Amino acid sequence: PSVFTLATIALLAFTVRASAIPISNIVKNGGFETGDFSNWHLSGNTGGTARTSAARTSAFGVDHDSAHTGNYGAFASPDGSLGFLRQTLDTVAGATYQLSFWLQAAGGEAAQAASAAHPLDFQVFWNGDLIYETFAPPAAYTHFTFSGLTTDCDCIALTFGFRNDFGSFHLDDVVGGIAPQVPEFFSTIWLLLPAGLLLALAHPRKQPKTVTL
Repeated sequence: PSVFTLATIALLAFTVRASAIPISNIVKNGGFETGDFSNWHLSGNTGGTARTSAARTSAFGVDHDSAHTGNYGAFASPDGSLGFLRQTLDTVAGATYQLSFWLQAAGGEAAQAASAAHPLDFQVFWNGDLIYETFAPPAAYTHFTFSGLTTDCDCIALTFGFRNDFGSFHLDDVVGGIAPQVPEFFSTIWLLLPAGLLLALAHPRKQPKTVTL
């Protein structure tokens, strides 16, 4: 095989392996599989009742119906103003983080469309900074990912804000951690070329035989 072929194969294998490194999750109980809000804190508008299920007796809770994966997921339906779900995360100052979660707005889409105000509001805060807000959250479970999040201290607050006057939000599979590092394309090539050259020299291509009649 040629030097280029060997280097290309090695590059692809190395890059795929590097990009597949999973994030070490620093969010505790991000899937709410404890069946409650262990490791999370509620604030703001936490009163009222959920509208999408008669079995739900409060505006915040954890149940089977809210799950995206596993057995449990969180629901939130503060009416009239925002309620918040917060967790303090252990971080490394100067590191870059990635955050992901699954979210859906269950019920109330028709009422939202008929309202001139914003009966649905979803917010995400990273260390007190608003990094995302929508007044039209998805009706089906949708995956959200945020990259390039930084911190200058050893702990930060991850906060979700909810308002749903006509239904409930469902939240599940919250994952946060230091963003995986993928090597630069050209620097990886130069690192792998010597290995490809050595392999090519060790296994030279056989020259075709010439037969003269």
